[in-house]
Amino acid sequence: MVYTKPVASDAARIKCMSKRLNISHYENNYSGAVKRFNATGRQFVSLDFTPLHGFTINRPNREQLIAMNSMMLQQLVRSLRAHHLKD
Repeated sequence: MVYTKPVASDAARIKCMSKRLNISHYENNYSGAVKRFNATGRQFVSLDFTPLHGFTINRPNREQLIAMNSMMLQQLVRSLRAHHLKD
């Protein structure tokens, strides 16, 4: 199970986005990716592998990788913004 991390930067200090938009973007994109990652993990664990075809087993795994990539991208963007604000 993966948990969301708190916002790494001060949302009010980011000049290209309003504080409200920044927090909304974080909650929808990052938190949504974490929820998708956890949901697909639960789905993968609950599968009975014996009667399934390979593509059926692959689908939750592919969705989990997509969600993981989205989470990592959001974390990278947040850390770059936080680093940029320090300058």
